[in-house]
Parts: sequence; C-alpha cells; structure tokens
Amino acid sequence: MTATTKTAVSDTAAVQAAWATLERSVGPLAAIRSKREYERKRKLMNALLDEIGGDERHPLASLLDLVGELVAAFEAHEGPFPRFLVPLGGRTTLVVGLGVLMRKRG
Repeated sequence: MTATTKTAVSDTAAVQAAWATLERSVGPLAAIRSKREYERKRKLMNALLDEIGGDERHPLASLLDLVGELVAAFEAHEGPFPRFLVPLGGRTTLVVGLGVLMRKRG
C-alpha cells in the first residue's frame, strides 16, 4: 500500500463526516432521478452561480461544476422542455421540444 493510498483510506471517516454535513446543506449529490430533485438542483445551481459569478477560483466552483454536471445529465436524458402527447400521422406521439410549445401558444 502506498503512502497516498494509506492516507486516503485513513481519512475516510473525516470524508464521510464532511460529506454528511455537505448533503445536509445542499441535499444528495447523486444522479437526479425525478423532476422534484431536478428543480432542487437547478435552484442550487442558480444560487451557486449568483455567489460565484465568473470566479473559477472561488472555493465553491468545484461544487458548481458537480451540480452543473448532474443537471446537464438529467436534461440530456429527460430534456429541459415539457413533453406533449400530440396527434401525429394518425396516432398520438410523445413530442419533446420548444417547437411544440411555440405551436401550442400560437
């Protein structure tokens, strides 16, 4: 076992305590699995953006990166736009996207 590995393993209790404190403050930092979690993470992301601005050296910049990745992954899978069931070619089809919103609103 190298010194680096030994240090990382011996610090897991401290990391676990810090992680628990962080998650009590900002909620779970894991894959987003629901719209409710998505909305919470978007609010957190926006609050972090307000705090950090463009300062990449800000102490919370890495947290913003992580939260941004979680939000982006959810949006890539679920899409940030509402979903609609619309008649299309004689059958009902689930359509996702801004174009549908624009057509519905005229």
